[in-house]
Amino acid sequence: MALTKRKLLISLPILVVGLICIFATVKKVSPLSLFLWGNQNLEKNVAAHQYDLVSYLDNKPKLGLKEYRVNHEGVEYYFSNTENQATFLLLPDKYIPEFGGFCAFAVSKGFTADTNPEAWVIVNDKLYLFADKNVEKDWLESIDTESIAMSHTNWQAAQ
Repeated sequence: MALTKRKLLISLPILVVGLICIFATVKKVSPLSLFLWGNQNLEKNVAAHQYDLVSYLDNKPKLGLKEYRVNHEGVEYYFSNTENQATFLLLPDKYIPEFGGFCAFAVSKGFTADTNPEAWVIVNDKLYLFADKNVEKDWLESIDTESIAMSHTNWQAAQ
């Protein structure tokens, strides 16, 4: 079956839309106001890609273990040991990442996006996660002028 110009003109846009939908689903990208992925960035109802949130504040992010899990407000959080689990239970809001664990850079631009647990920063004792190290760097470079304020403004407006 030969690929005619007409078939190509019909097939190409369908293929492009399909690829965009796949990318948006895999990377959890959508306009922030739609909350297509909910208000928490979860993978099988587990936050932060199973990373121990308390370990970020020690500047040593570690993967949490299922045996040290906590259910807080319907979301599962994993920890690397019983001490971190207990620490979280005392003040969970201190350790839960800003913007539901979505990429802070994306939120500053009005979108949600998945994060890489290795791309993060602590600002004023709060954890911010990012899609990758490049957007983390961009967000930090403009933190004094706009990025953190825009992230918070956009997140609050979407709630």
